Amino acid sequence: MPFVNIRITKEGHVGKKEKAQLIQGVTKLLAETLGKNPASIVVIIDEIDTDNYGLGGASITTVRKRAKKEQKLAAKAEKARLRAEREAQAAALVPQEKAAPAVAAKATRAKKTVQKVRTPRTVRPVKKAAAGKATAKTAATTAPKRRGRPRKAALA
Repeated sequence: MPFVNIRITKEGHVGKKEKAQLIQGVTKLLAETLGKNPASIVVIIDEIDTDNYGLGGASITTVRKRAKKEQKLAAKAEKARLRAEREAQAAALVPQEKAAPAVAAKATRAKKTVQKVRTPRTVRPVKKAAAGKATAKTAATTAPKRRGRPRKAALA
């Protein structure tokens, strides 16, 4: 009577259907290969928690966590490599002659914005009154013109 022991990890992906297929497949294989009666073949499936066995001095849970971290790091490195490669290709497509005028145009635009800054108005020269006398008429003409509504103090 053949006796088969199958050990798999408890990870939730092996259901009743899959276990039934394993039992039927192993039984069929042994019956055909050894020429034994399928009714006498015993198949046992043991499910083992990943914390209950180890590989290389660490539990399988730890080994798989490390492998997952390494895969993430490798994926990040691959993305960075591809990004750098794309940037290098894009830089190679732009001729150096066209890149230089673009930088120069940017600089001239910056200068133009500086030149647009308004300067303060110049003060008009004050007329001198005849013989040092200031009249109301000359004082009014020499004062700078105001825009907008006059202030209340000026009305009084």
